[in-house]
Amino acid sequence: MGSDKLANAHDWLGRCYLLSGKRKESELHFQKALEVRIGLYGEDHSEVAQSWHCMGNAAAAFGRYELAKELHLKALDMKKRHLGENHVQVSFSIGMLATDYIDKREFDKALDLQMNALRLRLEHYGEKHPRVADMYFNLAGCHLAMKNLEEAENLLEKSMNIRSELFG
Repeated sequence: MGSDKLANAHDWLGRCYLLSGKRKESELHFQKALEVRIGLYGEDHSEVAQSWHCMGNAAAAFGRYELAKELHLKALDMKKRHLGENHVQVSFSIGMLATDYIDKREFDKALDLQMNALRLRLEHYGEKHPRVADMYFNLAGCHLAMKNLEEAENLLEKSMNIRSELFG
């Protein structure tokens, strides 16, 4: 069975291996974290979504974009079912899925998802929050990839202005 701290330790070790380019070791630890969480919470629980996200991030890092999208969709669906469509944690899952579409150069889908994530964060945090600034930054990255430089500049300015206001 284990504990959530054990699952987190496997996640962090998986991330270390991921950053070292050790795919098999990385995937092994993310799988172990998933097994621990399933043992603790059952297969269908919002905490289990964390493992699906980690596994999706690993798949994307190793160029397996379709698998990454499937895993991130699974996590998103799980979060929506357990936390509700408008929960702020859903915005983070949506953002990860948007990254999968950017990796696949499907920018229109990515932008739609990012705008939805921004809406959720604005509703939850308000305009002047670092997580909202992150979303503007992410949107700018998508626009940069699409060569929409003026829009990217506007979004980067918004992100920077929020951070300047909050942190000086």
